Amino acid sequence: MYRVFRGVAEGDDPPTEGIEALRRFECEAICHAKLVPGPGEGFAWEWALGDELNGVLWPVAHAATGLLTSGPLWRVKGCAGCSWLFVDESKNKSRRWCSMEDCGTHAKMRRYVARGAAKRARRNNSEGPNTS
Repeated sequence: MYRVFRGVAEGDDPPTEGIEALRRFECEAICHAKLVPGPGEGFAWEWALGDELNGVLWPVAHAATGLLTSGPLWRVKGCAGCSWLFVDESKNKSRRWCSMEDCGTHAKMRRYVARGAAKRARRNNSEGPNTS
């Protein structure tokens, strides 16, 4: 799934083998799902996990397939600070980090420290060599 959505985030065609693997996993997921009355009106998918270890991934595969088939793929982005992917749901579509608390804060701290170092370097260079 990662390679599929990394390709989407970078504007490339996702790898065919990744799409096929996701399709097969979606088929497995749907075979184990049942439709149940959802909250409010309509229905929702529900998975009886049982003893299947793969069961924890069935809702994930189903959501990924839903995003590929009808979601806002142009909002899938890669974090500027790490290798995580996310769906940018910000109002102005300008989110850059997986989370502000992690990568966003670290990026802002690095920029702040770099600006301070650049100021000190400019101040030291403008004072010139010491001629005592």
